[in-house]
Amino acid sequence: QNRSLLPPESFEVGVIDRLRADDWSGVLDWIDLMGRQQQQENQWLYWRARATNRIGLPASDTYQQLLASRSYYSFLASELEEQPFNLNRSQPLPPQEVLAELTEAWQRAAELMAVDYVNNGRLTWEHAVDGLPEALGQQAARWALANNLPYFAIRATILMESWDTLELRFPLVWPELFEQAARDNNLPLSWLYGLSRQESAFAPEIVSSAGARGLMQIMPATARETARRMGVGYNAERLFEPDYNISLGANHLAEVYSELGNPVYATAAYNAGLSRVRGWLRNGGADLPLDVWIETIPFSETRNYVKNVMAFAVIYAQFLGLESPIEQLDDAFFLPGGDDS
Repeated sequence: QNRSLLPPESFEVGVIDRLRADDWSGVLDWIDLMGRQQQQENQWLYWRARATNRIGLPASDTYQQLLASRSYYSFLASELEEQPFNLNRSQPLPPQEVLAELTEAWQRAAELMAVDYVNNGRLTWEHAVDGLPEALGQQAARWALANNLPYFAIRATILMESWDTLELRFPLVWPELFEQAARDNNLPLSWLYGLSRQESAFAPEIVSSAGARGLMQIMPATARETARRMGVGYNAERLFEPDYNISLGANHLAEVYSELGNPVYATAAYNAGLSRVRGWLRNGGADLPLDVWIETIPFSETRNYVKNVMAFAVIYAQFLGLESPIEQLDDAFFLPGGDDS
C-alpha cells in the first residue's frame, strides 16, 4: 500500500503495537515507513535509537541529535547516554520602561482575582499581555510572580511563545509548602512540583470540568477520604487554599505511590485512577520497560500527562539541585519490568 496515502497516525499505531509486543525490528520497520519529517520528530528519533540498540547495533549518533533539544525524549536519551540534561534555557530580557496603563491593567487583573472574579481576571490579564514585545511580556511575568500570581506568569510566557525562559515558565512557588509536603510524605520535591505544574499551572482557584480543585487538582471525594486518613478535618472550600490543597494532594500521591511502588505508575494513577492503572499492569504492562509502558498507555491524555510530569520534574530537579524520578530510577527506566537488579 502506498504509504503517502496513509495518515501519520497509522505508522504511530504500528510502532506502538510493536513496542507492546517487544518486537524491536518491527519498531524499526514501522519508523522506516514514516515520512522523512515525521521520522525526525523527537519521539521517533528516540524509538529508532532504542530499537537500534535493542537489536544490538550502536545508536549514539541518533541519541546525539536528541541531546541538543529539551523534551521528555531528550531527557531519556541523556539518561541512557549518561550525559547532562540540556535545558536550553535563556535568561529573561532586561526590563523595559512600562507604560502606566499597562501596570494599571495588570493590577486590575490581580484585584479581580483577589475578589474571586476569576474569569474576568484572566481575560483582563490576557488582554493586557497579549501582543506585548517579548521584553515587556517577560516583565509582566516577573510582576505576576512578585504578586504571587504564577499562573499569570506562565500564561504570559505562552502568549509570547517565550519557551526558553524556564525560570518564568517553571517558577518555584510556595516553596515552604511544597518542601514540607515532600518531607512529610517522603516524595521527591521535583516530582511534586512537576505534577502540580502539569495539573494546574499553579492556579489555586482552578476547577476542572470533572470538578477537581486547586493546585494539585484533587477531586472532592478523594480529598475527603485523604483528609479522613490523615486525621484532619475536611472542608471543600479549603481546597482552594494552597497549604490545604498541597497537603492533601501530596498525601494522596504518596498513597498511590505506596500502592504501586513506582513514581511512573503513580503519576499515571493520579491522572487516570488507581484501579485503571492496576488493570493496565495486569494486562501485560508490568513486564514492559517504563519508557515502553508510558508510550503504550491506552489513554492519550494520561500518556501525555505522564510524559509532561516526568519532563517537568527533570527541569525542577535541575533548578533545585536534586534528582528527578527519571534519575532515581536510572537503568530501571529502560529494563523490562523496571528491574534494576
